[in-house]
Amino acid sequence: MAISGKLFIGFFVSVLIVIGASFITASTAQAATDTATLNRLQNQLELLRGNVMQLRSSTTTRATSTRPRADLNCMQTALNAREESFKSAFMAFNTSVLSAIDTRKNSLSTLWSTGSTTNRQRHQEITKTWRDSLEVARKKFREDRDAAWKTFRETAQKNCRVTLPREETVNTDINAPAL
Repeated sequence: MAISGKLFIGFFVSVLIVIGASFITASTAQAATDTATLNRLQNQLELLRGNVMQLRSSTTTRATSTRPRADLNCMQTALNAREESFKSAFMAFNTSVLSAIDTRKNSLSTLWSTGSTTNRQRHQEITKTWRDSLEVARKKFREDRDAAWKTFRETAQKNCRVTLPREETVNTDINAPAL
């Protein structure tokens, strides 16, 4: 029986109890000598109260889940692995940016020492070298970050039996700067 059906029956039984109680009080005033009827009504009232209590207790019990529980130790390990991957990705990104800065410095030095290019050509060459180096570093960082998230999601679902909420993605993570 559905819970709403049980609640309806409980409500119906409660109404009957109230009606029965008022009938008992009215009938005792009219027929004080009819003790058999009074005893029968009181017994029915007690049965109804018992039924109401039984219905109330049956609607508050919850079904036990047979779904396997999440492995919290597994999730802790997966989180640590993800964060270490982010750490490595940031370190690689920073190393790439430092390398790009050194490349830019050397290009500037070379272009200024030769004097064979115009200011416009020099600016275009330096800008192109700098942008290309940064774009390679950013692309590598995004790939490493996305791979860390993919591994984390797969580990959480398969090994740890946890389905991550839709909101918990690489785009909402603190490790997802606008690079």
